[in-house]
Amino acid sequence: MASRIGQQPIVNQPLLAISNKSELLVFPNPTTGLLTIRLSDQELKLSQIEIYNSMGDLVISKQIENNNYLLDMTPLSEV
Repeated sequence: MASRIGQQPIVNQPLLAISNKSELLVFPNPTTGLLTIRLSDQELKLSQIEIYNSMGDLVISKQIENNNYLLDMTPLSEV
C-alpha cells in the first residue's frame, strides 16, 4: 500500500465489541517501558492485542488470556 508524504495509510481495524459499561485502558502513553492494557469489565475477555506504528505496520501481535496485561515495549524504543 502506498501513501503520500504527510498522509497516514489506512489501517483496517478489527471489530471491537465492548459493552457500554466497560472501558479499555491503555497507559502510560507514550512509553518506552511497560504498557498496561486493561479491560474494566471482568465478564468480558481480551483475546488478542495488536499494536501498529504510525506508518500502519503491525509491530506487535500477542494472544492473551486475561483482562490485565503488561506489554514490554522496550524492544521498540530503539526503532
